[in-house]
Amino acid sequence: MSSRNQMVLDKKDVRNSDRLDFALFRKEHERGNYPGFMVNYFESLTLEEQRNYFRAYQTVRAQLRDEQDLIDHLLPFLQKGTVDPTFEREFFLYVLFYGPNLDVSAIYRKEAFLELLNKYAQEVSDELEAMHAPLTPDSVFEEGECPF
Repeated sequence: MSSRNQMVLDKKDVRNSDRLDFALFRKEHERGNYPGFMVNYFESLTLEEQRNYFRAYQTVRAQLRDEQDLIDHLLPFLQKGTVDPTFEREFFLYVLFYGPNLDVSAIYRKEAFLELLNKYAQEVSDELEAMHAPLTPDSVFEEGECPF
């Protein structure tokens, strides 16, 4: 068999593996093996939205030490309406800055954390800057809302 044919088979195997993983993910939701809020969210999606959700979920899950950490903090993201390609960034920033006493080193695999830190360095810098910016009435209230 030529290497070209082998390469095509490898791509086909990857596609089949992705399809199988998605089918198993769907089945786990159908069986109620995930929390109710995840099942309800998943069932409310179209097939294409389910695939997008699956890809975003799997991307983040692969970066974490334990899938339960993702499940434990997923509800606010699902309540916003969609888990899309920006989910990786949003979840990372949430864990870094907004999660309730989350130990980043206990949640993320070291290699994944360093990769994400490099990938989202500007967003991390912006968040840190915003957190340390002095509060003024204009930064807290919309125009015309300041009571003094």
